[in-house]
Amino acid sequence: MAKPAIHFYKREHRAAVAEAHPEADPHSLVRMMEESFEALSHEERAPYEERAAADMERYNSEIAAGVCTFFPRNALC
Repeated sequence: MAKPAIHFYKREHRAAVAEAHPEADPHSLVRMMEESFEALSHEERAPYEERAAADMERYNSEIAAGVCTFFPRNALC
């Protein structure tokens, strides 16, 4: 599956958010990251949107090649 921009944002910021809020449960951490992502300007979101677009290209090329990435070990469709 192709990953959305917020996936890349969360991966990059998860450790810092968890460190800043050690008392927060995982659900709260995700909500905080989603809220901060939504507050980003278009320019601040651009790097994550670019990564998501590149991942969509990867996904589409794998689908075209018959590789199903949602199955273990990239099984053929």
